[in-house]
Amino acid sequence: MAEPFGGANMSGREFTKKTGNSKQPSVEPFEVDTITTIMNAPPRITLVKGFAGRGDLVLFYGPPKHGKTFLASHFAISVAVQANWFGRKHKSPAGSVLYCALEGGSGMRQRLKAIQQHDPALGDRITDQNLKIIRKRIDLRQPTDVARLIATIAKCERETGMPCLLVVVDTIARALGSGNDTDPKDMSALIAASDTVRQAGSQPTVALIHHAGKDVNRGPRGRSDLPGAIDTCVLVERLENGAGNRATCEYAKDDPDGWAIEFTLERVEIGVDEDGDPITTCVLREGETHQFAPAKTKTTNAKPYRGQRQRIFARQFGKLAAKHPGGVERGLLYSHFLSELNAERQRDGQDQLAGNAATTAFRQVLMSFRAQVPPLFTEEGDMIHPISERH
Repeated sequence: MAEPFGGANMSGREFTKKTGNSKQPSVEPFEVDTITTIMNAPPRITLVKGFAGRGDLVLFYGPPKHGKTFLASHFAISVAVQANWFGRKHKSPAGSVLYCALEGGSGMRQRLKAIQQHDPALGDRITDQNLKIIRKRIDLRQPTDVARLIATIAKCERETGMPCLLVVVDTIARALGSGNDTDPKDMSALIAASDTVRQAGSQPTVALIHHAGKDVNRGPRGRSDLPGAIDTCVLVERLENGAGNRATCEYAKDDPDGWAIEFTLERVEIGVDEDGDPITTCVLREGETHQFAPAKTKTTNAKPYRGQRQRIFARQFGKLAAKHPGGVERGLLYSHFLSELNAERQRDGQDQLAGNAATTAFRQVLMSFRAQVPPLFTEEGDMIHPISERH
């Protein structure tokens, strides 16, 4: 059997032939784990039970003005003051949060002022020690800015005597400087920078805030390699009836996913401007009910329509896959799925689905099939391929 490249028995002549270098370099081998070292390794440290662990990479994304920044800020403040978040337990010891308000510090200042005035029980617990804010521009594509951010984390830990539990980047677009979230090099640099920050100091969780694309069903805006690097991905949207907002955990690597929480953004006055006109912002109010249970993907007596939607999806996907052996375009499948679903709803005397309600219905059934074992399909860009086609 041939000796692997670089093997112990490789002769100097063979090495020179393969590398063009007559001198074998002295290199440090990679550290190798065994089953024993892996099983004896420390367990994952929880930050917020059922949502995020220490050192995780979390993404909050959604359309503009749908509340993603308010939700991410609420999460950050909950961590800073060691408060439960939508009923989920804060599990880490006292620590600090570093919030990178890259879209301007005025919005963060107004949100904090609103909390102090209209939610004093929470506002009184926010201190100079547990919440730190960066208002300067940061370009996470640049190694010097990444190094400065890590130095800032170390400085915060020295000054407070507490671990930095969470770093929030608000937003990805602002953290790319003159870069673009559609550029593979820029997004790769952002992911690498996030990974580096997660290894700094006390290994903080990193939360990124990002925009959705024009089609929310296609996920976060820009490069598709971002979701693959995320540990927990949360979509934030306004409810169709305008009565509040919903955050849906689209996927989580180490915690339950598929759950949804609801909240409202209460408009409040925090002062007046130089003309005597009121200055307003919003305070986030957690919904009275917030379910962190995994999404229901089976037919139940309470919501039989979920089984109905899965049957329609599978039927239309099968028909389209037979007509399009090269794969089914996502938009085409959505159109056929919605057409049959609304036909059945009309027959049953129900209102037609349109707008956000329609796209949410399609996204939810798509998510349920993604979690199915064995899988029905694979996805590649905008194309959906039946498994039988790939094997």
